[in-house]
Amino acid sequence: MARVSAAAPAVPAGATPVTDRTYVECMDDSGDPWVMANSAYTHDMDAKSLVAHYWDPASKEGWKAVGTREQAPARFWSGSGMCFHKEVDGAPALLRVGSDGPTEFAVTMESALDGSTITC
Repeated sequence: MARVSAAAPAVPAGATPVTDRTYVECMDDSGDPWVMANSAYTHDMDAKSLVAHYWDPASKEGWKAVGTREQAPARFWSGSGMCFHKEVDGAPALLRVGSDGPTEFAVTMESALDGSTITC
């Protein structure tokens, strides 16, 4: 999971971690083992700036977005957030960035432990 998390774009300057909402979780109750790392932050940026901060570097770093740049702000505010996917160390990975309220956002990394396909 450390390699997958390291593949995420850097957090914007000025974002402050919300430590009680930052965690790593291993799930296998669905029959498909996967790991998830969630990091929550407070911020004073507008959604457009947060979208740009993640969209541009993620695209440059090989993450493939679900949806278009025009749809990104609406996805950021949706329950599932903006979603990107790529392979990291030969395994599928997801990067989700979404709002957790007017002054908070979360960055979530997911990867399948067995290499099975995962989708946004």
